[in-house]
Amino acid sequence: MRDHDRRGLIIRVPAELDQRTGRLRVISAGHPGGLVLRRGRVATVLPTPTALPVALGDRRPPVVVEEAPEPGGDVLFYTDGIIDA
Repeated sequence: MRDHDRRGLIIRVPAELDQRTGRLRVISAGHPGGLVLRRGRVATVLPTPTALPVALGDRRPPVVVEEAPEPGGDVLFYTDGIIDA
């Protein structure tokens, strides 16, 4: 990553949803916190950032945030890449 990120600005939100257990695991490397929605309302705002930008990530270990969305719920992530595109 460092070869492509000379200014230390690449940020990302890796996330994993285990469909067997319903557990959502998220690392936010510089983006606003995700929102967990239940019945159309914000139930949880995921903390952010939980890691440094990607090229600086070896300077502080990331914190993995875990959440348990309910069936039929939604998780919304907003990144600056969406508006930059």
